[in-house]
Amino acid sequence: MVGMVEEMIDAERAAVWIYICKNDTEPECFARSLFGDAQHHPTKKGDLTFLLNIETGELYGVFEVLTDIGTYQRDAWITKRRGGFPYQIKVKPIGRIICIRGRRVGNNKFEFSYRNIVVRIGGYCQQLDPQTAGKLLDIFGKIIRDKFVFDIGKSNNIRFYY
Repeated sequence: MVGMVEEMIDAERAAVWIYICKNDTEPECFARSLFGDAQHHPTKKGDLTFLLNIETGELYGVFEVLTDIGTYQRDAWITKRRGGFPYQIKVKPIGRIICIRGRRVGNNKFEFSYRNIVVRIGGYCQQLDPQTAGKLLDIFGKIIRDKFVFDIGKSNNIRFYY
């Protein structure tokens, strides 16, 4: 498990992205292992990504991007109100999926913190700058290490999925 953490933290080889969802699209993202957006982003196979639910402030990660951006499932996220998200990436979790709850800090911005590391990100699909990506990966890496070493278990703001 700790080896995966080291691989994940070495993000120099990859861009790190935030993709977003809402309560009504989150289950489909996980069921299909697919994240999408209405805008084209230069996300590539081998990049890393997180999924941010902008209604709950929950951030899920860390995922490896399995495909360059494209249209893989035309029927994904289509409802009567919404025509879907044509720009998609296929993803797989790196180890366990971790969910950390952030707090809203202003209009469409969220703050995530763990063990004196604080990261603020906007609530939109974006490529993270190297400093922000490093801090966010460090938070998730420390959570994994603490779970492995201290068995931090379920808390109010951190959950593990298998």
